[in-house]
Amino acid sequence: MKHNIRYAYSTLAVAGALIAGLAFASDKSASQKVDPKMEEMMKKAEAARTPGPAHQALEPLVGDWNAEVKMWMAPDAPPTITKGTAKSTLTLKGHFVQQEFNGEFMGKPFRGMSFTGYDNVRRNTAASGLTT
Repeated sequence: MKHNIRYAYSTLAVAGALIAGLAFASDKSASQKVDPKMEEMMKKAEAARTPGPAHQALEPLVGDWNAEVKMWMAPDAPPTITKGTAKSTLTLKGHFVQQEFNGEFMGKPFRGMSFTGYDNVRRNTAASGLTT
């Protein structure tokens, strides 16, 4: 008798899972009909995140660079000249150029990192940087 009850419960559980799966599948096919406004918004989002010619124009920035930095502490004073290096690479699937800079500022080590990219929505180049 115990075995029959176990089998009955197992059968009920399997049947319930099948019914739930069928209900979920029918709900999923109904939800696959996308609202035209949502579809247009999805196309715009896809275009905004796809690298284009403006991103390719950033490629000449990629490489290893030697820098000579000139700073004027006063308009009539001679510049302070320091040297540094920079390494630039494409990152995030070609959306940005990441630059790591190592040099000197006021006699102390200076390290900076910047990102330069192109915003397809605003249609302009954007850059941001961090220093330590």
